[in-house]
Amino acid sequence: MSAPLSNLENVAFGHILLGEGDWSNLVQRLVPFKLKKLWLLDPRNLIITPRVYFPFHTEGTNSDIEMIKYVKDEHLLEAALEVRLIDSGSLRTSDQHPALRRDFEYPGFRIFEMEDDD
Repeated sequence: MSAPLSNLENVAFGHILLGEGDWSNLVQRLVPFKLKKLWLLDPRNLIITPRVYFPFHTEGTNSDIEMIKYVKDEHLLEAALEVRLIDSGSLRTSDQHPALRRDFEYPGFRIFEMEDDD
């Protein structure tokens, strides 16, 4: 009997926020699969700090949430023959407050196809 996912060759993750662990750790766990392709679209590590309630505090709503971009590291380069780390610019970064609604044009997974044309 073969191991589960033993024929896994191509993996793409899009718009995933990791709240536990981080992208570097996840990518490191993919190394044994010897992937052909690994594409990551807007990977972020989500850091949530428990909010402390102060009755007199009225500013900074959602200031307890921070998204950190995952940047290329040695684990990503070892995880597959071809790796793509794509930042669509559609998600906020750590220097901005989280949007209460999403009013940007969402490129969806089309971006993988657009990148493939390059």
